Amino acid sequence: MRLAGVLLLVLLAAVPAGGHGSTSPPPDPPPPPPPAPNPNSPETPTKWREPENPPTPETPSPDPAPPDAPPPAPAPPDQGRPKVRPDRQTRRSSGVEEGWRFWWEYNREHLLGLRRMMRDRIVLTGDGPLRPDPLGARRGEVLATLRELAEKDPDRMVRASALIALGRAGGEEDARRFVETIARDTEPMDVREAAAVGLGVLGPFAAESTTENVREFFGWVLRNPAALGGRLRGLTLLALGLRARGDPRLRMDLVAQLAADRLPDGEEAAHLLYACGIAGDPAAVPELSRAARKGEIGGVRLTDIERSHAVTGLGRTAGYAAVDEIVSTLRSRRSGIETKRAAALALGRLLRDVVQPDPDAAERAGRALRECFEKENDTVLRGFAAVSLGAARPPRSLPLLMEAIDHGGNASVKPYCALALGLGARTAGGDEARKIGNFLRGELDKAAQMELGSALSLGLGLSKASDGEEDLIERLKWPRLPAPVRGTAAQGIGLLGTVTPMGVETLREAASDGTPGVVEDAALALGLLGQRAIAKDLAIRLPRAGSAHAQSRLMLALIYLAHTESVEPLLLVLRDKGTPSTAREFAAVALGILGDPRDEDPLFELDAWFNLHATTRSTHEFIRLY
Repeated sequence: MRLAGVLLLVLLAAVPAGGHGSTSPPPDPPPPPPPAPNPNSPETPTKWREPENPPTPETPSPDPAPPDAPPPAPAPPDQGRPKVRPDRQTRRSSGVEEGWRFWWEYNREHLLGLRRMMRDRIVLTGDGPLRPDPLGARRGEVLATLRELAEKDPDRMVRASALIALGRAGGEEDARRFVETIARDTEPMDVREAAAVGLGVLGPFAAESTTENVREFFGWVLRNPAALGGRLRGLTLLALGLRARGDPRLRMDLVAQLAADRLPDGEEAAHLLYACGIAGDPAAVPELSRAARKGEIGGVRLTDIERSHAVTGLGRTAGYAAVDEIVSTLRSRRSGIETKRAAALALGRLLRDVVQPDPDAAERAGRALRECFEKENDTVLRGFAAVSLGAARPPRSLPLLMEAIDHGGNASVKPYCALALGLGARTAGGDEARKIGNFLRGELDKAAQMELGSALSLGLGLSKASDGEEDLIERLKWPRLPAPVRGTAAQGIGLLGTVTPMGVETLREAASDGTPGVVEDAALALGLLGQRAIAKDLAIRLPRAGSAHAQSRLMLALIYLAHTESVEPLLLVLRDKGTPSTAREFAAVALGILGDPRDEDPLFELDAWFNLHATTRSTHEFIRLY
């Protein structure tokens, strides 16, 4: 499935080409024909019927399973149709200093609640007594357009983008469309996969008939291991995990499937393990724990990558009861590197998110992370341990992270430490936050490395250092700095949260100059500060942007600004079949996110604290989507 987006770091010319994410895996072979839904009227949800004859086993996919090793670095974008989120791409773990950027882009929504923060800011800046709907009075028109294009647009990628947009902004009346599209083997695979994602992210159902029909569909998928097949099956299982969060029956079915005596292969096991983690059912903990500890489930021996999914799922589900299991996995010499990375992140999520922590368990988790940070050799693992320590509530390892920046050490780990210090200062507040802010500002003044300087800019913004704006403005205004460096300075200004004439004017200039890597970050900062008036001008630029990369950046900017004025230009782009299809895809994605009323985006939540270096074909696709 190829949806709107391009690489984040296109301007980092030194990045080696080729590998994971630079090209899609070969398309999955056509699956066996699924059962046809009943042709009920549009007003009546489709009733799912199990086929009379079970499907025959699927021909093995020509897609090889991902190797049990860190993925290679991506190639620069080819200016063709993009297929991933602009900020979603994996990197080689060894010797690549900018890997911290991907962790930040994957996790900032979960860590900060950016969507809620910007929408609250809109109210505070006088747009109305209640949060305004970015689609405004045109919501019905937008949804009608998305439904029409999802049904019959000649470009399959526009259809796919419209389906995911409907998953975010649509209603339960779209559930039937998603189920039928997934099941229809005459549809392009991209479209069917998008329908699976859309079904997963769709909001809760009010009608019991819709709930029952969707349950029957997922029940058929679980009972038939050959159903759908390939990456589509994996995406459907992950969508089941999302839907099961609000449906006890689906959670029960999912756990029962995971506990089955025989699973078809490790990839199926990995998807079920992660889906159970997404669903958050404590009943899955014994199976998740067994898979994490032994690397085996359902008669299948798990690879390092597949086992890492079990650790991630366990961290999402078991709370502090899982600490000892995860700590043991992190310390074990028998654990592969991807499993260890997942364990470090799982502990960070626990230390960050569990509302009523167990102080003793939290201390054991923190001690294991400090040991990992100080003694392990793998750069990514040490970086994950650093951000987990910084994100903890309360943060208790900030001096260790300051020392790692101030007294030499691995240049690839230092940016993680800078982010971790910013997160820790944001949590700690008071005198400790001021101390950290002063430290970050001093380090920024003398930073000679581009990546460290960028991370320090973000850390300074996160710390809310009141005297840090001048330093960040200077970096943003310096045209000779690479765009990614200027972009992080823009984000830092927004994260400070202080509206000043100089800061706002500098951000407006940056959002208007058209530099990829700067425009969207400046727009994000303006959104954080409640300054959204530039949205209409950016939307008008979308169809005229010179490349898919530039179009994706403008789309991101519009999402961040969340302004009603951008709806009309986006609709014009989406409806114009003479416009390049990539621009239309971006417009659909933007309208879907703008129309999602939820404070938390389910797709963003999926990949928070996920080891993005360890993916199957399906989790690789799911976490890269807007």
